[in-house]
Amino acid sequence: MTKSMFLLLALCLGLHSASVQAQCSISVNANVNVSLPSTCVYTVPVSALLHSVNCPGGNLVAEILQGGVWVPANLNASHINQSITARVRDTNSGTYAVCTILVKDKIAPVITGCANITVNCEDACQPILAPTVSDCSPVTSTLTSTTENLTCASAYSRRITQTYVATDLYNNSTSCTRTIQYVRRAPTTVVYPSNITLQVSGTDCAPWCNNGSGRPSPTPAATGTGQFGSPTIDGSSIFPAVKTPGTCTTPCVSDACQLTVTYGDVVTNLCGTNRRIDRTWQVSAACGAPAVTNYLQRIWIYTDGNPTCGAACGVPYNLTQMYSPLTGTTTFLWSAPTSTCVVRYDIQYRLKVGGVWQPWVTASPGTNSYTASLTTGLQGEWTVRTRCNGVNSAYAPVKAFTTGISGLVAGPTIDTEHDNTFEDDFADAQVLSVFPNPSQGAVTFSFKEPVGENCMFNVTDLYGRLVYQTALMEGTLSMDLEMSSQSAGTYIAVWSKPDGEKAVARFVLTQ
Repeated sequence: MTKSMFLLLALCLGLHSASVQAQCSISVNANVNVSLPSTCVYTVPVSALLHSVNCPGGNLVAEILQGGVWVPANLNASHINQSITARVRDTNSGTYAVCTILVKDKIAPVITGCANITVNCEDACQPILAPTVSDCSPVTSTLTSTTENLTCASAYSRRITQTYVATDLYNNSTSCTRTIQYVRRAPTTVVYPSNITLQVSGTDCAPWCNNGSGRPSPTPAATGTGQFGSPTIDGSSIFPAVKTPGTCTTPCVSDACQLTVTYGDVVTNLCGTNRRIDRTWQVSAACGAPAVTNYLQRIWIYTDGNPTCGAACGVPYNLTQMYSPLTGTTTFLWSAPTSTCVVRYDIQYRLKVGGVWQPWVTASPGTNSYTASLTTGLQGEWTVRTRCNGVNSAYAPVKAFTTGISGLVAGPTIDTEHDNTFEDDFADAQVLSVFPNPSQGAVTFSFKEPVGENCMFNVTDLYGRLVYQTALMEGTLSMDLEMSSQSAGTYIAVWSKPDGEKAVARFVLTQ
């Protein structure tokens, strides 16, 4: 008996016939054996029961007796191992002949899903489904399995051979064998997380901005797309280890990947509570080359503008401008806001030509000064803002000026940090003067009148950092200062009296 055989006819043990009308006679096999196919359903054809027939113009049907009622001859698994009364009937004349059908299960179980499998290392502990078995009768299945650990010369870490045997209630049996091979991944197949810039917002700043040592942990997300990320293979995270679900269907090979993933952090504190983390990932393999792969991931954590754990991005102040007849240029100057991590500045200015304001011109200098060649004798406006890490300050109130003239012209004044303000800087030029200006190092400061007692003199750069400070001797009219050790740039000299009165002069070192 093979699976392609759906019907077995026994030898005729006797014939039964009936003839109601002379023109129609039917003869059937007394006993018929039927074997169900793998689908477990079978409609018995008339030809399977019929021995002979003489019924011109007849319409023959096969029927079985179920619960005392004749119904179409449709058999299923519930009929297995039963003797069922059947008949062939002519629906025109009513002539029929009766026989017996014995239903058998002689088809072996069918096993599906037994193909060989290749499993990637990162999926080594995921459920591997067992083959499925179908049959018309209850089935008993057995599994035998052998595991072979392969050498480093192989592309696979191990091979598992599984043999399934399925036997039904009537001792029909079938089997299948499959192999499961686990791919050994090389470190070169690893995809590392990209660099990240995190702008900390909200009030929950832990752990990355309450102090300088915050080191955010990697995100071992299943897809590797978490906030900080982790190494992946085919989109699946392999940190901190090969995927290990809570339950694991046999076989489970948690070390099939044979990759070890570690990382180390070096934290560089930037301005304020901003920082950069240099995270070095290392993936090492038990087999293959290269055995170790290193990758640097950089994470920038910016807190500027965060009221809880960062600093405000301050607005520049003391906006003024200096005109140089020698070069025909205008230099815009402003004081840098303190307690602010300045990255750059954005300056905007425009001129009125023929009574019409021209478009704003924008520049982004890295220091708190900007020089431009402007046509003299025109009305102008300008403003500036601070660029911090990831955020910008508001623009300072717009200042009005006339090209070719130094100093402030009418306009509002910001004085948010009074200790460093220098209002009316160039009005003091007659009180405190500097020569030569610009200078290559040696500078002479002259006072309009002899200095009184308890007066102070100091020099700062444009960032407000103190460069030089001394108490002036009473009666001093001038003093020389060697500045060649200082960097080129603009400096501010301040002569202050005990009552708070001060005189200010700016000068430039060109060395």
